[in-house]
Amino acid sequence: MRGWAAWHTCVPAPSLFAFVGINNLEHIVTKNNKTKPKEQKEEKSLNQPWISMRKGLIIIAITSVAMAVLTAWQVIPSRGWVEGILWGLLFGALIWAIFFGNILINKLLRG
Repeated sequence: MRGWAAWHTCVPAPSLFAFVGINNLEHIVTKNNKTKPKEQKEEKSLNQPWISMRKGLIIIAITSVAMAVLTAWQVIPSRGWVEGILWGLLFGALIWAIFFGNILINKLLRG
């Protein structure tokens, strides 16, 4: 056995600082270093969106409705129906404002 596995079995309890010394590096590196051809992978550009706009709108719609209902449900017992519904609508609208504000900032910064 060569490499880290052989050395690691000899140590009773490794600590976070077990590999600090330069002498320990020879235990990590294997002695058989074959050069492998580098595979060139096409990486997605960071400017590409993670999800589609349609899916994002669906997620935001569900989130805003859930937030509005939850907020109204919490406020109604203490403030009444009208004020509870208004607070719910406010928090639901703020979710949309944050979403579209984020889109605006991304368009301004990324051009």
